[in-house]
Amino acid sequence: MAALRTYHTWGIGVLFSLAALWPQPTHADEPPPRSELRDSTSLRFVPADAAFFRACLRNEEQLHALLNSRAVQRLKETPSMAQWLDSWHAWWNDPNRGGLRQWLEQPENRELVNFARDALAHEAFWYGDASFADLVDLSAHAN
Repeated sequence: MAALRTYHTWGIGVLFSLAALWPQPTHADEPPPRSELRDSTSLRFVPADAAFFRACLRNEEQLHALLNSRAVQRLKETPSMAQWLDSWHAWWNDPNRGGLRQWLEQPENRELVNFARDALAHEAFWYGDASFADLVDLSAHAN
């Protein structure tokens, strides 16, 4: 039970750390004109009446910067993270639990994963209309 609490505590710590490291929007001295943004980004796919729009750019570059950072290297050196990584590698290499691994080894599935990875590596975006605010409000009342 104590080990479960340790993993739970560790997991919460990692989530908060990643949230703190999540790239925040920056503002250039002079933003490009709106027409240029609309034509050169994913904003061109968003309807004019959208209530919100969120885009994540250069995701692969940011992920590599994070994974190669000194903070993550030091995190990997902690005993609890090293233990977790060892148990994950043991699970991944266990032939009795290789469903995901076998699925990934099939050429058509590997191609699908590579396609999704390439699509998300450069730019990912989402948007919603005004009804999304109603969903958020409903969710807040349900919890």
